[in-house]
Amino acid sequence: MSGNETLVTNLRAAADFVEAHPDLPTPTFVFNELSWGCYNNDDSASGMAAIVRAIGGRWDKNVDDEYYRLRRTYGALKLQVWAYRQEVCERVVTGTREVTTDKPTAFEQVTETVEDFEWVCKPILAEAAEAAESEAVA
Repeated sequence: MSGNETLVTNLRAAADFVEAHPDLPTPTFVFNELSWGCYNNDDSASGMAAIVRAIGGRWDKNVDDEYYRLRRTYGALKLQVWAYRQEVCERVVTGTREVTTDKPTAFEQVTETVEDFEWVCKPILAEAAEAAESEAVA
């Protein structure tokens, strides 16, 4: 398939997908990837869960220094839902330690206490499942 044919296929797939899911927020589209950014609010995890739940299927998780991403392939498209890691994960301090380093502007060493930590991320759909369960009980 030529580059133009691939582009046309991806554009049609994106249009079909967006048209079939009018209830989802408008994603950004780059070549063959629809991407939803759920960020800068107190409800990033719920926003991600709503999109993932509406689309369904198996999603792969990728967490790095800055982002929490969920990705999957949907026909000719790649789908991505993302948020800033600190908005959907909790930074948990696991300990502290003393670190001695050379001070860059003088010939002396500085000792400081630094925190050791890990990021604890709930499964993104757990919150949505809990909300659905509480609605069913009410």
